[in-house]
Amino acid sequence: MVRLAGIALSGLLGLFVYRWSRRLHGDRGGLISLATYTFCPLMLSHAQLVIVDVFHAFWFFLSVYAFWAYARQPSWRRFLGTCLLVAITGGSRHTFLSLGPIFALLMGWELLRRREIRPPLARPAWLVGGRFRRTAVLGGLFAVVVPVLMFAILWPAYWFHVARPMRFEDRPHRNVDRKLPEGPIRDLGYAVLEAPIPASEYLGAFIGAVVHGELGHPSFIHGHRSRHAPWYFYPVAMAMKTPLATIALVALGVLWPIRGWKGPSGGVFLLAAILVVVVGSFGLPLKIAIRYVLQAYPFLAVLAGRIGRVEAPGRILRMATGGLVTWLVVSVLLVHPHYLAYFNALAGGPARGR
Repeated sequence: MVRLAGIALSGLLGLFVYRWSRRLHGDRGGLISLATYTFCPLMLSHAQLVIVDVFHAFWFFLSVYAFWAYARQPSWRRFLGTCLLVAITGGSRHTFLSLGPIFALLMGWELLRRREIRPPLARPAWLVGGRFRRTAVLGGLFAVVVPVLMFAILWPAYWFHVARPMRFEDRPHRNVDRKLPEGPIRDLGYAVLEAPIPASEYLGAFIGAVVHGELGHPSFIHGHRSRHAPWYFYPVAMAMKTPLATIALVALGVLWPIRGWKGPSGGVFLLAAILVVVVGSFGLPLKIAIRYVLQAYPFLAVLAGRIGRVEAPGRILRMATGGLVTWLVVSVLLVHPHYLAYFNALAGGPARGR
């Protein structure tokens, strides 16, 4: 039954990929994105596993989608909906923190273009100070509302449990000692972590992930094993595990001269999400599986659909797009049902990929 939940949520995510791409790129773009997502071997393989990655990718994608909808037409309803989705994403995995840089990057981009993403407020006198002040107010609202909603979701989810993440009897806490300098700062850290905290298991899981990353975990790339993989582990893994047809479709969507990068209706939201997830992976403490960047793939699928925006595609472009989609479908079906073992041809294929 748990496996069925992941499969169902993966299918629902595909519908949202199609919907967003259709709104951005039209019917053709929506279908291209749906095909790219449906035949993504990483999504196919992880959807049937009892892990949180597909759930996290689902809520992560919806959070950015909701923020895009809010940017187009600010309102309290859309703002609170976005905050609620971000809070749920935070409950699924700690890497939801990358949503903060994504939103900040998008708000900063609009400021550079002498525009703004307005807060969901009327125009009181204290908000008339300019675009920078209004953008700061929007960021402040997110910083206040999201933690409140996360607490309202997580504490009941942990059955209103209150506990200490660390016990006084277990002193000294070596992990805290390694991170904090001796003195008032370390004393404050001890006081916080030894105090009763609602839903302390969530904080404890975060601390455990950091410690796990410091201790290292067996990883494998380019034929070498190590406990601390190099910083480029995830970009290289994505280059090896992503179908070449998908890479070509995304490249076409990015490089083809199509209008529409500017403003909230453009592809800058997609690029910001992909960029932050990939660059943020450099600093992830654990580099052991590509599933930790799985949330980037729905955005890549929507971006691939951008080639569908060409109003009158020539014969060569139609043949190239159709050929790439066909290549994608065939290459993925050839490894059925062993999607987890998929490697693209440049990486050696499923038989030799490493």
